[in-house]
Formats: sequence, C-alpha cells, structure tokens
Amino acid sequence: MLSQQVARRLGISRRHTDRVIVLAFKTIVRHINEREPVKLEDFGTFEVTLRKGWNGRHPATGKRVPISDRRAIRFRPGKRLRRRIDHGT
Repeated sequence: MLSQQVARRLGISRRHTDRVIVLAFKTIVRHINEREPVKLEDFGTFEVTLRKGWNGRHPATGKRVPISDRRAIRFRPGKRLRRRIDHGT
C-alpha cells in the first residue's frame, strides 16, 4: 500500500518504489543497530535506549524471575507529525 501511494505520487514504477523503500528501511535499521539516532525530517527520531534489568514474576508460578538489561527502540514524533495527528489531517 505504501509503495503504491508513493509510486503514484512520484509517477514511477511500484517495483522501483519498493526497492527504494526497502533500502531506506535497511539503512534505518543499520544505523539503529549501530546505536545512532535516525532523524526523519518532519516525521520523528528513532533511537536506541538501554532498559535496565528488573525482577519480574513468572505469571504461572508467581516466582521472581530476573530480567536482564536490554536495548529498546524509542520513537519520538516530530512537531509537525504531532500537529497533524492532533488535528486529524
């Protein structure tokens, strides 16, 4: 659906659009894996954060289970995206 809409707006083939979108996402993932923030103008920023470990509980037994530190992806929407969501446009 995304590639169809982009292809239509740009007047290029869907196959070419698919390749561009896949390459863009692969590039974003590579930078995130290298712990570099990725900023998409007027959209937002993806970045990796470290979530500290904690003691959880096993839901079936109720026993405490240590949960180790892990990396998490955080997305912060840009001002323009927030405005568009707030106004429904």
